[in-house]
Amino acid sequence: MLLTAERKTELSQKETGIYQKAGLKMHYDFHNKEEIKQIPVAGCDFTLIDYDYRNREVYLQFNSASRGEIVYLNLHNVLYYTLRNTEIGSGKKIAGISIQEDCLPLKLLREVKEAKYKKEPSYLNQNILFVSIVIQMVSGGQVLIICETVDVEIQNSQTDSEIDKLLDMLDSRKDPKIQKEGIELAKKVKHLSVFIRPTEGKYLWENCAKILSQRTDKELGRYLEDLFEWEKDTRWPGAKIIFDRLFSIPSSDLAAAYSQSLKKAVAMKAVSWTSSLQYFAEKKDGLIDLLPEEQKKFLVEWQWHW
Repeated sequence: MLLTAERKTELSQKETGIYQKAGLKMHYDFHNKEEIKQIPVAGCDFTLIDYDYRNREVYLQFNSASRGEIVYLNLHNVLYYTLRNTEIGSGKKIAGISIQEDCLPLKLLREVKEAKYKKEPSYLNQNILFVSIVIQMVSGGQVLIICETVDVEIQNSQTDSEIDKLLDMLDSRKDPKIQKEGIELAKKVKHLSVFIRPTEGKYLWENCAKILSQRTDKELGRYLEDLFEWEKDTRWPGAKIIFDRLFSIPSSDLAAAYSQSLKKAVAMKAVSWTSSLQYFAEKKDGLIDLLPEEQKKFLVEWQWHW
């Protein structure tokens, strides 16, 4: 395969561990999987993992304060992923990234397919070559993801200061004109997790909810579980805005994230959150029909209980 000059430059940068070009993008699959080991995540803080159920994609984010970089991984056609003893946040360091050839979960999935689904359509009989990626934490934890392709984007992190300024403008105690300008500037921000109930203070939440409500269903797709968590307390600033925005999304696109949120609420014995989710499902046409039978039964019983 002939390499373009740009591709040669990217490979050269990768092989020497130098990623000086802001916004550098790389693509990996089964054929160049060994290069995945060179993605510069060692020493980074593991700051985000999110799963888009509808599109079968996992999103990861790693921050390197020493290099002044943010590394984004977007993994497509995810067949399986699991976290073992893994914590996320500042100070949660990555030891490295590697490839695990023919890992046990992939073997088991193949055995199930061979035993039960020889004639049924499956991701394992579509001639797709999957890659098993392991992200090892310094603490000993581990993330395993089996996927078809990986896109990597590396950006300079000086935008952190710009985000700080933007969040400052979204303070509900500021002049309304400044808040309005901040909401307008937020339209340029690609990664929306910064606007999901920022820990800097609830006085930011109302404007953050307004920002999120203006994004498309596709843009919000990877954040649906996080948005449902906004309904843990309907008195929280922005909760009504997020409720209405979620309500406008088709039930078929909400079902997986809603189901996971309901599982969390029940496991946590979070009465207020469970009640909010029950009310949402009761009012949202077609959503209950898309849920597992045990959740349908639970919601009916919960309604009568209250």
